[in-house]
Amino acid sequence: MKMILSKRTQFYNLITLLIYLFIFTITLNGQDKFKVTRLTFDPGQEGFATWSPDSKKIIYQFTNLRDTLGKNGLWKISPDGTGKEQIFKSLAEHAKWSPDGKYIVFDADTGNSIKLIQVEGGNPIIFLPDSIQIINGGMPCWSPDGLKIAFRDGRTSSLCVAEIKTGKVNQIFRQEGMNPLPGCWTTDGKNILIALMERQTRKCTLWKISSDGNKQKQITGHHENFYRHLAL
Repeated sequence: MKMILSKRTQFYNLITLLIYLFIFTITLNGQDKFKVTRLTFDPGQEGFATWSPDSKKIIYQFTNLRDTLGKNGLWKISPDGTGKEQIFKSLAEHAKWSPDGKYIVFDADTGNSIKLIQVEGGNPIIFLPDSIQIINGGMPCWSPDGLKIAFRDGRTSSLCVAEIKTGKVNQIFRQEGMNPLPGCWTTDGKNILIALMERQTRKCTLWKISSDGNKQKQITGHHENFYRHLAL
């Protein structure tokens, strides 16, 4: 069992889990009683689930290396398991809703690019300049105002912030021999929480980096765990 997202939502008091590569929700009714609802049943890897801002939908990725039916990609589903709909075809990971609920940002092309799409689907939007190289996923995450996206530049192994409207990219944090894995922004938009992973040992520490890169604070010591998904 691996928890991929834990969030108390506005309309649903639920936790989303990935268990044996399927998506589940758990309703928190009390300390000892939990209602578990299985949402997906397709064979393959289903994960990286994320709630819509209004808590009415969940986006998740489906990956099956033997897929011949065009199911690989991003899917949208209601918390009760109804309304399942594919919104992007092709391999995709680490999807995140924009704060206004209109767009999805995600790692595409087997982790070699970051793209945007509208929630209804359609052609993907490439917003990063060609000088930015994404390798093994950039793990993009939105700022609370929806104007910026934090991500990892694979070429320099640095934490960067992209301005959506202008396309400007600022490198705000880098440590030699380390991989910064973006998790989420603080609710005030002033800081970004990351897992800083040593490349050789894969040990992680948790850090808080100011959005302009001027302030960095280590939150935890080294752990054996590989933190990939942080959420407030």
